[in-house]
Amino acid sequence: MKKVVLATAALATAAAGIVVARQVQEITGPQTLYWVSASTTSGILETGNTAPPTTIGQAISQTLPEPAPPGGVHTLTLELGSKSTPPGPPLAAHRPPVGFNGGTSLALLQPLAAQARPDKRQDPISRFRKERPDGRVFLYWGCGEHAGARQPLMIEFPYLTEPGYASNLKWVMQGMPLWATNPPASAAWPTRGAWTSTRTPMSVAGSLVGNHEVQGNYTPDIDFSLTQDQDFMAPIALDSRTRLPSGAIDLHWSEVKGAKAFLATVIGSAGAKSLVIWTSSEPGPGGALAPPYIGNDDLQRLTADNWLLPSTSKSCTVPSEVVQALIHGGSASITAYGGDVDFAYPPRPSDPRIPWRIKWQAKIRYRSSTTGRIGDAVEPAGRPDQKANAISPRGRPHPTDAPLLVA
Repeated sequence: MKKVVLATAALATAAAGIVVARQVQEITGPQTLYWVSASTTSGILETGNTAPPTTIGQAISQTLPEPAPPGGVHTLTLELGSKSTPPGPPLAAHRPPVGFNGGTSLALLQPLAAQARPDKRQDPISRFRKERPDGRVFLYWGCGEHAGARQPLMIEFPYLTEPGYASNLKWVMQGMPLWATNPPASAAWPTRGAWTSTRTPMSVAGSLVGNHEVQGNYTPDIDFSLTQDQDFMAPIALDSRTRLPSGAIDLHWSEVKGAKAFLATVIGSAGAKSLVIWTSSEPGPGGALAPPYIGNDDLQRLTADNWLLPSTSKSCTVPSEVVQALIHGGSASITAYGGDVDFAYPPRPSDPRIPWRIKWQAKIRYRSSTTGRIGDAVEPAGRPDQKANAISPRGRPHPTDAPLLVA
């Protein structure tokens, strides 16, 4: 009798497995993908210059151009990608809600392919091979009064043109481990269009709340509505004036509604042709290559792995070694990642036996960032290269008092 019961249970389990296998829902599409990237910027505005700096001076000038107006600035980027081919010239436009205050019809201009550039964060080594920049950069990472073991890591730009040196730096320059995405600007979408408010920042009073419509001759009609909780994120208030007896500086920032993770960054000059970069990422210096937007799944995983600070964070200590290395001062930045919200049409069938044929999918991405000069009265002291764990062209540490290979 016992054998019969066991056999019956095994058959039932096998049958259940067959049922589960048959219930895996078939999903196809989307045929059209739409990304809305909403950013709030306060403190010192970025210039929007995405060209890689070839000198240390250019790198610093790109980070500290001009202050933002009180309350910050809202900017928006719209990207549309479709697998459809229009009968004539591609035409599409986004109709925002009344409270947007940035125009009643936003033309998604063509061709996006000419505007799109490779993601520089995916292969930063290649960025420098054509420009052949000079100088060096000192990398620090992790919150705390003192820098961790084997910090700073020094990278000398002239060596980046040597394949052996570049391969030894892959672990440093590969950035955060992110899931691969297929944005509308990629080649997977033959017909593309885009609009951005970067050059003409919207009024800070502008709102995303309400109904949004996208129409065109290469896209189905896209219609979604955003609530108050899905509006632009609030600006960040940053205070970097608290200096500890060790020389470290405490960064304090305000609570940001909707923030799911934070990243703190410091960048500044360490003297002639030398740059200092620090991030709050614990695993390594790859946090300096964090993208402007990060999806929900990545945010959860990166926070658990300490690449990002949790949503409850309101402070982080910049190590004293970083502060001392900033011969000519620097800037501190805080980025609050708000994740994303997804819409799709038609809605997903609740019955897994019915295939889900997605016509269009829309993703709204959020971030808020601020930048300010670190430590109003930071006194320069010491040089960062005195204990640097420099990487030689052969991948071995070399004396940091060796002359720079720069003009």
